[in-house]
Amino acid sequence: MQFVPKMNVTMTVPSRPADMAARLHNKFAKEALRETLQSHHRRTFRGRFEPAARSKYDHAPRSPRYVKHKKNKFGHTIDLVYTGATRREFVKPGHPVRIGGTAAGGTLVGRMIFKFPFADGNRMKAGQRRTRNPRTAQLAKEISAWTAEEAKTAAQEFLQRYMEKVTAWRGTRKRKRKA
Repeated sequence: MQFVPKMNVTMTVPSRPADMAARLHNKFAKEALRETLQSHHRRTFRGRFEPAARSKYDHAPRSPRYVKHKKNKFGHTIDLVYTGATRREFVKPGHPVRIGGTAAGGTLVGRMIFKFPFADGNRMKAGQRRTRNPRTAQLAKEISAWTAEEAKTAAQEFLQRYMEKVTAWRGTRKRKRKA
């Protein structure tokens, strides 16, 4: 079970151009993936905390008792939103992005890591015993979900950003004259 929400994506990297060093190929691919994840977060993450997200991201059904309690106490029944602290924490920019793998290997894995703003999640108070609540794992799964359309758009955006970096590099490098 995953208790820390992570926005994971695996991208297939285009093959390295013959005139480019492997380290530049790796650098450009990692930069492009980092920018793609940050852009995806800005563009789509607010939508995960809206009523329509239940069917779009395949949220687990909530019990009628819980829905009634939430409606009476907070005036809404939006999934993933109780007091709004989780939504505020997850929508704000600046979450760390970790990129693993090498472009030469053909695939890169990007992770944007989040932290729940409540003690039962991954922020524990001093001296508090860590519990592994299955509801927290379910929240992490629902927050981390990608739709097929989002994955397709992210892959296209990654390729476009990578090719922009390669084109910019080709435009600024010095050419050797043939004698």
